[in-house]
Amino acid sequence: TFDLKTGGKDIKMAKKAALDYAWSFFWILKKHAKRKKRVTENFSILLILFTFAGIAISIIYDKVYPKSTGTKTQHQQFLYLSTILVPLVVTSLKQKNDRTNPKLQWAASYQMASKIESEILKYRCQVGPYHAEDKSEGALHQTLFHFAKEVKGVWATMKDYISATDITIPDTFWNINLLLDEVVVLQKSDASAPQFRETAVTRLADKEPPLEVTPLLRPPPSENAADDSSDDEENPSPRELVDDRMSPMTAEDYIHLRMRPVLCAKSQQTRRMMTRNGRINFLVAFFTIISAAVASLSLQYLVPVVLGVMSGCGSLQEQFRYGSRIELANAAIVELNRMKLWWMGLSTGEKLLPHNKAKLVLESESIIMTEINSAFGVRV
Repeated sequence: TFDLKTGGKDIKMAKKAALDYAWSFFWILKKHAKRKKRVTENFSILLILFTFAGIAISIIYDKVYPKSTGTKTQHQQFLYLSTILVPLVVTSLKQKNDRTNPKLQWAASYQMASKIESEILKYRCQVGPYHAEDKSEGALHQTLFHFAKEVKGVWATMKDYISATDITIPDTFWNINLLLDEVVVLQKSDASAPQFRETAVTRLADKEPPLEVTPLLRPPPSENAADDSSDDEENPSPRELVDDRMSPMTAEDYIHLRMRPVLCAKSQQTRRMMTRNGRINFLVAFFTIISAAVASLSLQYLVPVVLGVMSGCGSLQEQFRYGSRIELANAAIVELNRMKLWWMGLSTGEKLLPHNKAKLVLESESIIMTEINSAFGVRV
C-alpha cells in the first residue's frame, strides 16, 4: 500500500501521488495490451498464410513435378524441401502461440487497464467505496487507502500473466518517499519502455499539493479570439472541457468525459467489426460456391486449397469473435444510453442527491466493464 500520512498537505500530496501512480499503470497496461493485440493478429495471419502455402506447395509439387526416378532439378528440390519445412514452421508457430498465449495476455492487460481506469473515475466521482460521509481526515484517508489497495491489487493480478517477460516494476514503486528519488520501469523486450508513462517524479518534484477541488481545465483561447465578433456575452462560443485527470468530477463531468467518449468509441468499433465480419462471411460463402464448382469440374486437386481458405476464415472468426463482440457492444450502447436518459429525466434537485450520482456512475461502470470482460471470452 501507499505510505500515507494524515494531515492537510500530506493527504493532498498522497491523493495526487495515488492518482499519478494509477494513471501510470493504466498507460503501461494500455501500451502492453496494444502490443499483445498486434502479436495475436500477426500470429493468426502467419498461421493462415503458412498453412495455405503448405497446401499450395504440395499440390504444385505433385502436379508440376510428378514422381520420377530421374535426378531432381533445383526447383524440384526447393519445392520438395518446402513441403517438409513449411509444416514444421506451422507446428512451431502453433507451439509458440500455445506457450506464450498472447491473446490471454492481451485480454488480461486490456481488462486490467480498464479496471484501473474505472477505479480512478469512481474515486474521482467519490461514489461507492470512495464516498466519505463525514468528510473527516480519517474518512478521506480510508477512501484513499482503499483506492491504493485496489490499484496495487491489479498489478498483483497481472503478475500471473506477464511474469516471464514484458514488464518489471520494482517494489519501491509503491513507496512515495523513494519515488521522489527515482522510479524505474523496465521492459526486457523493449528498450523504449520508459516512454510508456509520464514519470511521476517530475510532477511530484515541486511537492506542491493540488487544490482540494481543482476546476477542469479548458483549452486556452485562440490568438485571434479577441477579434472574433461571434464570441460575445450574447453569443458565446462553445468551449470543450479538457480533463486534467486529477480533479474531482461531477455527474455532468462524468457524462461528458466518460460516457460520451465510450459511446462514440463503441459505435466506431461496432462499425469496424461489422465490416470485417461481413468480409469474412462473404469469403466463406464465395469459397463454398467455388468448392462446389471445382468438385463438379473434377478439379479435385484444388479442393484442399479452397478448404484451406475456408478453414482460415473460420479461424479468424473464432479468434476474434466478431459476432458476439458486436452483440455485446450494441447491448452496452443501449444500456449506457438508457442510463443517460434516466439521468436527463431527473429534476435539478434529484441530480444533487448523492445516491443518484452513485447510481449513474456505478451502473455505467458496471455496464462498461461487463462488456469488456465478456468480449474476450475469458475473465481475468
